Amino acid sequence: VRKINKNNTINVSAGVTFSENHATKHGGALYANGENAIININGTKEDVVTFENNYTETLGSMGGGGALFVGGNNTAELNVNNTYFEGNKVLETSTTNYGGGAIFVDTPATATIIDSDFQNNYSGNVGGAILGNGNIIIKAVHKDVLFSGNRQNATFTGTTYDAGSGTANAINLVNAGNLTLNTDSTDRTITFNDSIESTGGNK
Repeated sequence: VRKINKNNTINVSAGVTFSENHATKHGGALYANGENAIININGTKEDVVTFENNYTETLGSMGGGGALFVGGNNTAELNVNNTYFEGNKVLETSTTNYGGGAIFVDTPATATIIDSDFQNNYSGNVGGAILGNGNIIIKAVHKDVLFSGNRQNATFTGTTYDAGSGTANAINLVNAGNLTLNTDSTDRTITFNDSIESTGGNK
């Protein structure tokens, strides 16, 4: 896992794949924590960035963000363009308000996610694909956006998802979580085949 600290930026180029990375606590692949820590993921429609089968393994100690974690009482920033998230997991099962199978956005950080899909990501706690305790902006600009097959309250055998376990969930907003959805034209759609839930957040 690569941690991005205060006043540092990491830029991920088109075509890059993050696969089977893991962390013991936050952000299986990338973790931004610190004032003005920034992650820019720069996929294109023709050459996406992929996060697949990354996970956090912590049980009972506030694990979050199977692929990406951003925030933690600071103004970290995540910018995601044309990225595909599949099979990412948080194994956390016992701590309230922690999870996010693919991404955990903690307060007061902001994540802007454009033209990106989330399929078959799993959280042992809340937030099948995304857990939001910060600001989340999702946009469909040049392609449609899809959330499908994501599950929260899942169970695992080791690091393998127990098929059929948990409940369908795309995004779970908690506490300071805020969600904004935007399509730049009537030709674009954001499709949720999984639920959006809010426990104190805004949607």
